[in-house]
Amino acid sequence: MIGRHLACPVCVNTWGSDNAISDITPAAGWGIIDCPPDAPQQDIRLVCKDDSSANCAHLYGGTTTNNNGAVGKVVRLPENCGKSAFTVVTKAYTPQDQTLPSNPTVKSLQLDTSFSSVNPSTAGPVNFAIRAANVPGANGDLPTSPQQQRRSNSRIFRRGT
Repeated sequence: MIGRHLACPVCVNTWGSDNAISDITPAAGWGIIDCPPDAPQQDIRLVCKDDSSANCAHLYGGTTTNNNGAVGKVVRLPENCGKSAFTVVTKAYTPQDQTLPSNPTVKSLQLDTSFSSVNPSTAGPVNFAIRAANVPGANGDLPTSPQQQRRSNSRIFRRGT
C-alpha cells in the first residue's frame, strides 16, 4: 500500500482572504442536507448546528442573515458531498423547504466547480498548493506564500479551457 507509512501522502493547503474562502463541513458547524456525492453543480441545503457559531457566520461575511456574503467564495465541502473537495458558491438563499429541521433556519447554496467565474478583485485571490510523495518518511513544510502561487496561475486557468 503506497503511502501507508506517510503522515500525509497527499496534502492540500488552501489560503487566501477571509472574504474569499470558507468551510461548510461539520468541523465548521454546518450540517449538510441533500448533497449528492457525484454532482459538480448542484443546490444543497445546509443548516448551522449552532446559530451562535462564528464559523457559520464566517460563510456569510460575519452574519448568517447576509446571504450575498457567501456568493463568490470558494468553500470546502464535507466528504461524500459533491464531486470535488472545493467548490464555488454561485447563489445563496433561504429555501422554501424548511421541513428538516424547522429550527434553526435551513439555508441553501448553489455550488459550481467553475473557478474561473470568481472575480479575485472582489474578495481576493484563493491559492491551492498540493504536495504528494510515495517515499516513506517524506516530510517537510509546504511553503504557501502568495508570490509562489502567482508563478503557476496561467497553467491552472489554461487547463479548464
